[in-house]
Amino acid sequence: MDKNCLPEKESELYPRSFIIKLCLFSIVVLGVIFTCSFFGVLVYSFCTDNQWVDISKEHASAVVGLPIAAVAAFMLVSVLQVTTGKVEFEGIGFKFRGASGPIVLWIACFIAMVISIKLLWK
Repeated sequence: MDKNCLPEKESELYPRSFIIKLCLFSIVVLGVIFTCSFFGVLVYSFCTDNQWVDISKEHASAVVGLPIAAVAAFMLVSVLQVTTGKVEFEGIGFKFRGASGPIVLWIACFIAMVISIKLLWK
């Protein structure tokens, strides 16, 4: 193969904007697939067992809200990580770098969503 046809750097094969768009699209597609499969299992449970209907009516925020909050927190952290790069932050006396940054951010997002579900759901 002619060396003149190949890019000088390996990173020039795909532009960064294309990779970011591809990652964002993949995150959204995986989130939608998970959410649809979750609701599919939920609907199947409703059709086969009436006990699930009673539990879901009494505890709808736990049955539906918490799994959706987990997916939403994951998608938020993933989109943030893809668009801005490494997630690193530090506070008073602690630093989160590497894998701990996204994990702590996911936990913070999830807890914030759970608290808001608890406060707003009646």
